Amino acid sequence: MGDVRAALRRWLLYPSVVMAASAVGWSLSADRLLGLPHDAAVQALVFALAFLFYNRDRLADHARPDDLLNMAERARWFAAHRRLLLVLMAGAAMGSAGLLALRPAMLPPILAGLGFALAYNARLLPGGKTPKQLPGLKTPYVAALWTLLVVVAPAKR
Repeated sequence: MGDVRAALRRWLLYPSVVMAASAVGWSLSADRLLGLPHDAAVQALVFALAFLFYNRDRLADHARPDDLLNMAERARWFAAHRRLLLVLMAGAAMGSAGLLALRPAMLPPILAGLGFALAYNARLLPGGKTPKQLPGLKTPYVAALWTLLVVVAPAKR
């Protein structure tokens, strides 16, 4: 039974299923505060995008020396499940495209968030550095992305 619980825990935490579910929870809270009606398509889109972006980052980083040192178990798990995660991410991307077709008003803030998310790990700065490497930037950067995903985009529906 312990092996099953450990495997379930890894599947919920490592590929950010819990993180994506929390994005839905935050979005539902924002909807309630803003007086917006429940919209399952919007919440499915929030889940799929959070799942997609967190796994993109994790797959990009899992073989980096700092992840191999600091998060060795998670890095090994990602290496062992890379192919399946890529399939799940492709499904999340296709699902997101279909859901955006249903809620096209959400596209501008989602594209803005996509640009910020991709830029976060891009070597855009002098010396080949990424915005992720700048001290003090992570918290406001991530907060802005979460706000776009769970408040701004759903409010645009």
